[in-house]
Amino acid sequence: MKTFACGCKFDVVNDHIVYNPNIEHLPLDCKATWDLICDGNTKGVFQLESQLGRSMSERVKPRNMEQLSDLVAIIRPGCMECFKTHPQKYVWNFSVSGTSIINCQRYCRI
Repeated sequence: MKTFACGCKFDVVNDHIVYNPNIEHLPLDCKATWDLICDGNTKGVFQLESQLGRSMSERVKPRNMEQLSDLVAIIRPGCMECFKTHPQKYVWNFSVSGTSIINCQRYCRI
């Protein structure tokens, strides 16, 4: 077993880290992982590896799965069109989870 500085633990076999993901045991509170996302280091992360995904990750700085889910929903093409069409109607406040999603749904009828 190898423990990283962030506290995440992985099995080691023949000097190689063995990671068999199990959704029920994923460490969702790994500060180092959230720091990477908040810094825009999302290369290879589905839905966040584009320039938009990286820049919005840096701007919004999600710190849990609920905020990350909101961010991914916001940067989808249909919702982003609403921001371009009616930017004054949106509140960029991710400290209250769901605020941006509610605004997007209200004005874009998604």
